[in-house]
Amino acid sequence: MSGQANVEPRVYRAGLALREGSVEAVVFDLPGCQCVASDREEALNLLPVVIAEHLAWLDQHGDVTRDAFPFQLDVVEEVEVDALTDIADGEFCFDDDRRPTTREEVETALRHMSYARADLLAAVRHLPDLVLDWVPPTGAVEVDRWAPAVRSVRGILDHIAGADGYYVRNVGSAPWAGPAGPQPGGLFEMRERVVQRLRTLSEADLAAEYRKRQPWQAAGFEHWTARKALRRIISHERFHTREIEQRLAWLLIGAPKLARVATGSRA
Repeated sequence: MSGQANVEPRVYRAGLALREGSVEAVVFDLPGCQCVASDREEALNLLPVVIAEHLAWLDQHGDVTRDAFPFQLDVVEEVEVDALTDIADGEFCFDDDRRPTTREEVETALRHMSYARADLLAAVRHLPDLVLDWVPPTGAVEVDRWAPAVRSVRGILDHIAGADGYYVRNVGSAPWAGPAGPQPGGLFEMRERVVQRLRTLSEADLAAEYRKRQPWQAAGFEHWTARKALRRIISHERFHTREIEQRLAWLLIGAPKLARVATGSRA
């Protein structure tokens, strides 16, 4: 994967979502490549490592071109999320999210979604019920309002399925025909519905920005586009696959006193 001498670095554009106490960084040219840091400086230091890991992940699945390395980072957007008005739960769109998504980009994202799903299944397919249903000690995970209880591996799988449906039902003009929320054991059925919906989005759907107020939101709107939904599905599944692998590691090395686990990126 290493680059050759005298090759111009490939430029990867990124955006920063600045919130009180955290910064989320999104690499626009690598959908699903993103990270969370405590501040802007930490995010900028971490991003090159995150990009390199994401490229290695694509390479693992046979999907990296020879010009992936060397690379450089260009931060093209910075958004003070807390200063945005009429936004519910911080769900905004970067300007880059608003670019119309092409059919080719949808198919590329679907392929990368399949890589993330393959990794997830490799981590869990041989686990017996006893492991799937093990819940780590409460003190091992810092819960928040997005994850108010420590989940078992089975619980994480149900959450992934529900999130898939949540992301895609926020885009498109046709009514969502899938389940309204997480369904126990619905991982495969939900993904089938999600892929079908993404492939049947119209050209207008792929170019539109959607304002959504969820039943639990009293004010403001979430902002969604197809481009945003695609990158979020990839990053969310990769995040929780790593979380499951972390859970399995704890069985061997012991759970820590405290590990902060959120539900994945909100940028």
